[in-house]
Amino acid sequence: MAQVQKYFRQFDEEIKLKRYHENATLAEKRDRVLKTLSEGVKKQREGGEDIPDYRTFNQGSYDVGTGVKPLDGDFDIDVGVEFELGHAQRDPVEVKNWVLRAVDGHTENVEMKAPCVTVQYVTGGEPAYHVDLAVYSAANNNPDRNAHLARGRLNSSAANREWTPSAPEQLTDMINGRHSGEDAKQFRRTIRSLKRWKDENFQVQGHGAPRGIALTQAALRWFVPSRGTVEGAVKYCDLIATRNLVVAMLQNFAPAPGPDGAVGLRLQLRCPVQPFDDVCARMSNEQMKQFKDALERLREALLAAETDPDPHTACATLAKQFGSDFPVPSPEEDAKPQRRAVVSSGNSG
Repeated sequence: MAQVQKYFRQFDEEIKLKRYHENATLAEKRDRVLKTLSEGVKKQREGGEDIPDYRTFNQGSYDVGTGVKPLDGDFDIDVGVEFELGHAQRDPVEVKNWVLRAVDGHTENVEMKAPCVTVQYVTGGEPAYHVDLAVYSAANNNPDRNAHLARGRLNSSAANREWTPSAPEQLTDMINGRHSGEDAKQFRRTIRSLKRWKDENFQVQGHGAPRGIALTQAALRWFVPSRGTVEGAVKYCDLIATRNLVVAMLQNFAPAPGPDGAVGLRLQLRCPVQPFDDVCARMSNEQMKQFKDALERLREALLAAETDPDPHTACATLAKQFGSDFPVPSPEEDAKPQRRAVVSSGNSG
């Protein structure tokens, strides 16, 4: 087995996005939008609009440290906006419209989408950043004691305007608490590597690609740290950890109905908190087949790299799956013998 751990770490350093408190640019974009939101809500209140108190909170991959640099350069910043009201008190689009009016004009492209209000930043004519403001009613104001997400667009019919139970902060806590120490670092590296693999192997638009949250949900269920010892020191092996997770995902494909009702082999990944939905539900059976086929190719590449004694060819195999940011050493770079980590059988699968 070639010793390729340092190349997995180099790959991760190249693709990962730091969390908000570590990334001044992300934090600055978010804070500018939130300042505009506060000023815009205040102005509406002064104009007679009855808008209750609200709070904001970070959510999404940047907040839990699983974000990767987007290949298209359009960074996605997720923020929750929770109003002190019950979901039965107001139409969800009405509440989202408070947010839309507050931030409208902050950039040239501000729009209400079905799940959020989006503020798009553009640099040189190309999308650079966007801030998604997800609007909630507070759990303490709802009879079921759940927060509810406002869904719908300005022109949505009554049937497409709804409040749906949601627990984004509980999910954040679950991801943050799943592992600790170096195990948690490997957990996040594995998720990030799979997200970049997704970006390299699927079209961004539409529902053909597995969502990043689906890969995170899979890791929540099936990731097992892979570590061993070399001369008494603990060493981690991201290759085996990733391979084991991919194998577990493939083992859990099972017959299930797709969005059109037809039964096919599907990977069902239900959110462990509200709304408990299958995050892969919108993928058609054909798209799910393509996902499975791609996972099988990734598994074979990981297995080939695992059995390859040459770091150069092993990394070249991995780069075909993970993209050009995965480093490929020259044949001479790792020519000298390396000490092999002994990975415990319980962690190697």
